Amino acid sequence: MLLLITQMLMFSTIYSIIRYESILSIIYITCSLRKLLLLRVVTGLIKVVGVVQDIYIKHIKNEI
Repeated sequence: MLLLITQMLMFSTIYSIIRYESILSIIYITCSLRKLLLLRVVTGLIKVVGVVQDIYIKHIKNEI
């Protein structure tokens, strides 16, 4: 009987640790995906700004 109780306790502890780890990993994956998305958005904005600056500079050169 005691053996059964200790096995149940060990199983529940291991299960809760695994659950906790999976929750942490899901949070970590979500955060890194957000960072990746933010990085992609920022690089996209930088590219757009660069293209706009190129067009603007060409326009100014044509005016002069």
